[in-house]
Formats: sequence, structure tokens, C-alpha cells
Amino acid sequence: MARKPTPARPLASGTEALSEAKSWDGWIIAALAAATLLAYSQSYTLQFLNFDDDRYLVRNLHVTNGLTWEGIHWAFTTGHQSNWHPLTWLSHMLDASLFGMNPAAHHLMNVFLHAVNAILVFVVLRQYTGAAGKSAAVAALFALHPLHVESVAWASERKDVLSTAFWLLTLLAYSAYLRRPNWTRYAGMVLLFALGLMAKPMLVTLPFVLLLLDWWPLRRVPAGCLRNAAGRCALKNIVNEKLPLMALATASCVITYLVQQRSGAMRTFEVMPLTLRLANAASAYLVYLLKTAWPVGLVAYYPHPGVLPWWQGVGAALTLVGITVAAIALRRSRPWAAVGWLWYIGTLVPVIGLIQVGGQACADRYTYIPLLGVFLVVVWGLEELVTRWRFAPFILHAAMATWLTILGSLTWMQVLHWRTSESLFRHALACNTDNPVAHQNLGKALAEVGRNEEAAQHFREVIRLEPDWLEGYYNLGTVALSQQQFQEATRLFETVLKMRPNHVPAIVYLGNTFMEMGQFEKAVEYFTRALSLEPGDRIARYDLAVALLREGKLPEAEAHIQELLRIDPQYPDARHVLEMIQNEMRRSSNSAQP
Repeated sequence: MARKPTPARPLASGTEALSEAKSWDGWIIAALAAATLLAYSQSYTLQFLNFDDDRYLVRNLHVTNGLTWEGIHWAFTTGHQSNWHPLTWLSHMLDASLFGMNPAAHHLMNVFLHAVNAILVFVVLRQYTGAAGKSAAVAALFALHPLHVESVAWASERKDVLSTAFWLLTLLAYSAYLRRPNWTRYAGMVLLFALGLMAKPMLVTLPFVLLLLDWWPLRRVPAGCLRNAAGRCALKNIVNEKLPLMALATASCVITYLVQQRSGAMRTFEVMPLTLRLANAASAYLVYLLKTAWPVGLVAYYPHPGVLPWWQGVGAALTLVGITVAAIALRRSRPWAAVGWLWYIGTLVPVIGLIQVGGQACADRYTYIPLLGVFLVVVWGLEELVTRWRFAPFILHAAMATWLTILGSLTWMQVLHWRTSESLFRHALACNTDNPVAHQNLGKALAEVGRNEEAAQHFREVIRLEPDWLEGYYNLGTVALSQQQFQEATRLFETVLKMRPNHVPAIVYLGNTFMEMGQFEKAVEYFTRALSLEPGDRIARYDLAVALLREGKLPEAEAHIQELLRIDPQYPDARHVLEMIQNEMRRSSNSAQP
């Protein structure tokens, strides 16, 4: 950290910004909150989805048990779901403690955080630029754009709205530090950044954004800073004060890389070559811009195309280079253009697919922070475009109000698609029928309500589109078992185990298949195998206890059901099975007496 940082343009403090601002700033904040809540007013009807919500929340005992010391320890030590974000886990646990597993409460908390973020965007930009109207427009675009629905309406994406709150609070702390530099304020800024990284590691680009803000609007970087010793010294000080933040970002990158690599979520270069990643990354930048301008056909999962025409990747890359060169060329006359564009380009780097995690080509949720740069360019650019028009203020305000109304209406409708797993993935398939993830999750939703024939059709589509994707065979096997097609179910589960021998759910279901056929000894063999691989698997332990009961091995059955109740005292039917075992043991004991 520099001992004497280069002074910035005068800024008001966080509390002073609201007290010294014009009286209608409070009305802007109230309007942002009201507009956000209105656009997301359907969120109380949203249910938990079979798309991560089940594994993140519903079936995660550490979350459902609420905020406990054991849960806190788990949050800081786990790599569950290929992520290390302990603060996000703690926020889910707190929700469970306060509201139980009521989906309405969890979703409304996301909406609350999104509204807070919209207000913080206004306060930050108001403080940094002094432009109330333009800051409000950027904040309103952030609050109401449909591309942000995924981050808000998806319970599992708490990490987006939570981490962004800390991102914006860090920006406020940075301005407080610049006004009155001292170690206490600097430490507060570092702490907020660390908390943000513990909510979602995508925040690693924040030091880069601070350097952009030093250029504009703070104007801390002297003109021609590389041409003389004083300028170079000032630039060095500005960079040096970011070094602790860069160290935190580097540590977060290392932790994230190790967690995702160990979990197997990271695609190898053999599976997805570098040239394909670069082509898709360049295309994704332009796709996000297109969806920003024309936000229709937004879905929860965009399958990776696998291959791209060479001209598409080259054309996208040349377009990006051209826009970047133009933005940098405007850095003196219109610095906001360079800052906004580089904000967009830079903050997307961690999720643009150069390091590929998962099979998606892009995702709406990745734009939550990056689009702030685009909105900044749009708003400042429109204001400059119409300044020479005779009725410029009226035209600009009317156009912006119309645009925001349209965006808010689209957001309201987009939220409805997230109501249930079935509605979400029916919408995805209406936009693109060749979407294996949508077929899989829609099939699972249909199977859960007993619509097995429809479910089976979607699982067959998964296998047709992705013959090497074992989830299609596994899910089709569960449907075959529910229809008592035991031979077909056995074949499908064995196919899964040929592809992945240690697939615990397939092992458990194969055990269930043998138990349904009355082959209890074979069922016990598979349940025992599942527990050897995953000792904490509650389903496997319950099924093993039932199989042992039917096989007549009562003491062993009792031991396993007692262990299950120790792990999860509320496990459905466990106490009933324990009672059955103990009753059978008493009858056996009585019949054995002379």
C-alpha cells in the first residue's frame, strides 16, 4: 500500500453522500427499491428446483439444520458442489434457521439483496461521479434487466447477489480510504473484499476495476504518467496500494482451481481444446451484448456447441479487438467509454470459459457484475448523444423511462419461468429442443409427479443428444424401476457403472432393483458397497437396514437404522423401520423361549 496515495477527485463519504446530496436522492433510492420489488413480485411463488437447489439446499443437511458450529466448520472446509464459498453457505444456513426450508423466504431474501445492490450501485456511482441522474439510470438498468433474473430467482445463486453486495461495499470503502487514508480504513476495505471472495470467487477482478476507476472518474492517474519520473512514481503508488487485494485475489484463484480440479468439474484440454475455448469466449462476449440489447429467449442452460465455424470465432475476436481499440482511443475525450468497456471485458474473464467448468457455452448469471460497465457506457453515451438536441432532457428521460418499463415487464415475465422445474425447462426446450440438460431436468420433474412415460421420453432424448452422458441412462433406469421393468433397470444401471464404477446413486438403485426382485442378499451387497464409498449416504443406509430386515438379519438392521437416526434424526420412516425391527426381535425372542 502506498504511504501517500495520489489524491482523488473530492468525494463525499457513504453517510455524507446521502446527507449532502440533493433532497430527491432519497426519492431515487425509494424508487429503485420499489421498482425492483415490483419486477420480482412473483418471487414468493417460486419453488426450489431440481437444478442445484436439491443438492445445495434441500438435501444438504448442513444447510437444513440451520446455523450450527458443525455447519460453520463444514462451510469453511468443504468443496461441495465444486466451490469454496463459505459465506454463501452461512447465508443459506441463516435462512434455514430463521425461516426453515420455506422456498418463498429464501427467494425473497435474494430479491432483498438484489434491491440493496441496486441502491448501492446508485450510491457508489453518485459518490464517484457526482452525476445523480446518470447514476440512477445505471442502477435502474441493473435492477430491472432480465439478464439478472437468473442470479435473483434461482435460490442456489445466492452467491451472485451476496458477493456483489460486498463488491459494492468495497468500492464505498475504497472511496472512504482515499478521502482519509489510514490503516483502519484500508483494513476495512480489504476485509470487505475478502468477505466478497468468500461469497463467490468471481470477484477476483476487483483490483483491476479499482485501477480503472482511478483513471476515471477519480482521475488519480496523471496524464502522461509514463513520460516523467513523478508520473511513474504516482502510478507505482496507485498499483502498490492494490497489492494486498491482488494477493487475496490470487489466493482465491488458487483455492478455486484446486477445489474444482479435485471435484472433476474442470474440463481438460483434451475434452475441450484451447482453440475451441478461445472461439467460444470471443463469441460469448458478443452474445451477452446481443442479449443485453434484445433480452429474449433467456434460459437456464445454454449447451456448448462443441464446435464452432472458424469464421465465427475469428469474426468475434476481430470485433472485440476493434471495439477495444476504439474505446482506448477515446480514453482522453470520453474516458467513461474505455472504463465501461474494459470493466465489461475484464470482469467476465473468470467465467468466459478459458478455464471451462461445466458444459455450458455461457450463462445469464455471469453478467451480473460485468453489465454495469455496459450500462455505464450506454447511459453516459446517450446523455452525450442528445445534449445538442433542443428537447434533449425530455427525449432522453422519456426514452429511458420507456426502456426501463419494457425491461421491468420482461423481468416480471422471466421470473415466472423460474416458478417450478417443469416451467423452467419447458421454456428452455421451447427456445432450443437440442438441450440435454433441459431434457434431463424436465424428465426428473415429470418423474417426481409420476408422469413416467413423459419422463422416459426426455431421458431418451438425453441419450440421443449425449450418448456418453451417464445421467441419461441413470434417470431412465429409475423410471424403468418405478414401472417394475427390472431387467431394463438392471441393464441401464449396469451401463452407468461401466462408465463410472463408483457412481453411488446407481449402485443404490441397483440394490433397490434386486430388493424389488426379492434378491435380498444381492441387494445387501450393493448397499454395502455404496456405503463403503460414501459412508454418509443416508438413502443407502436406510435401504441397507430394510434389506437386512427382510433378510432376517435383525441386529445388523438395527445397528444401521440407529446410525441413520444419529446422522439424521428426522429421516422419513426411519423410526417406523426401527420399531418394526425391534418388534420382530421381540417376537423372535419370545418364540425362542420354551
